[in-house]
Amino acid sequence: MIPGRRNPAAVRRVMTLLLLLSCLSSLQSQEVYPGKTWTLAPGFSTAFLQPLASGTSGGGLGMSLTAEDLFPRVRFGFSGGYNYLLREGNGLLPFPSFSLQGGYRFPLSSLLSLYPVAEFSLLWPADETGFTLSSALSAGAAADLHLYKRNYLTLDAQLVFPFSKNIPPYLSFQMGIKHTIPFMVAVPPVGLKLRVEPDYFSPDGDGEADLLEIRMDLTNSRSVKKWEINIFDQKQTELFSLSGQGTPPPQCYWDGYSSSHELVSSASDYSVRATTWDILGNPETRTRPFVTDVFVYKEGGKLKIRVPSILFPPGSADFTQLSVEERNRNRDIIVRIAATLRKFPEYRILIEGHGNLIHWESPEMADREQEEELVPLSRARALEVRRVLIDEGIPWKRLDVAGQGGSSPIVPFGDEQNRWKNRRVEFILLK
Repeated sequence: MIPGRRNPAAVRRVMTLLLLLSCLSSLQSQEVYPGKTWTLAPGFSTAFLQPLASGTSGGGLGMSLTAEDLFPRVRFGFSGGYNYLLREGNGLLPFPSFSLQGGYRFPLSSLLSLYPVAEFSLLWPADETGFTLSSALSAGAAADLHLYKRNYLTLDAQLVFPFSKNIPPYLSFQMGIKHTIPFMVAVPPVGLKLRVEPDYFSPDGDGEADLLEIRMDLTNSRSVKKWEINIFDQKQTELFSLSGQGTPPPQCYWDGYSSSHELVSSASDYSVRATTWDILGNPETRTRPFVTDVFVYKEGGKLKIRVPSILFPPGSADFTQLSVEERNRNRDIIVRIAATLRKFPEYRILIEGHGNLIHWESPEMADREQEEELVPLSRARALEVRRVLIDEGIPWKRLDVAGQGGSSPIVPFGDEQNRWKNRRVEFILLK
């Protein structure tokens, strides 16, 4: 009896049974972990072989084991199978095979991926003298269709060139089932470092320090799946955010305007928070504070400096009631304001005090609060700032004061999170 001769009907029954068993195994599958693992994928397949020469046809049964995404989108593995050709007049020609295969994945959707593949095979065709060793090269394309959890329908079409006188070149069409077994990817930490420049951010359009430069230096950029940058004011209210997928750009820039197009205030504290997530979903976060310089901006045809960070005691304009640390902070801010005002010697300066209405919901009570409390208090606070500016060498003849109270709010009085911005001192430059 010729080695390897088998009943083709029996072979087909075995292949059908294996396919049914692999389909039933999908009921026990676990979740798919896309992008977080590499996978080991055992599979079963049946094949239809169509030689390029007429008068023959064939089939086969195979088992495979492939490693996928150990390197991004790359799969490689090996397979073994039993194949046969039905030759006219010569009966059944069986040839067991062992193959090494490589491919590269192109995801077409969440359900379907396409792989160009190349394969090297060892073949053992059988004849009256026994099995002889031969080899083959093949190339083609494969597709994986996601069925359920970690189970896939596999389709494979290849053109095979055997180096054997017994086996002609043929087309191989395979269909099968594979089951993926996930292994966690060894992901090195991203190693995020955050840098923010300049030391004093001044978005006034003069060409110096107009943009805030944000740099995320990464030790392992290939580990990054996504990233996000958030900018907060001193009350930790988010002003601006930027995000993306994959490796972040070398640097990002911010012009000082919030998402609602509100410009930052002078001499105020802000912070940048940068977060990266690796492909396993692990976050790394870094935060850096930054300070705005005293800068002049144009609003309504007027040049202004807006400073909400000068501190006053509740209901008072007297700096001496503050702590030593708070008084020193106020003086540092006013010294920087004085340095900016010296750059505009031809301008007079109107110092305006602004405050928050408490009884804003009642027009009658709001009017009384404005006239009896807020206007006098905001004027007294403007006078206190004027006094320190004079101490810093700004001529008193250049400095006028006004108490605006709650007449010009920046944000609605009912906005509890942001109404602190209404309590401020503004410097208006007038010719």
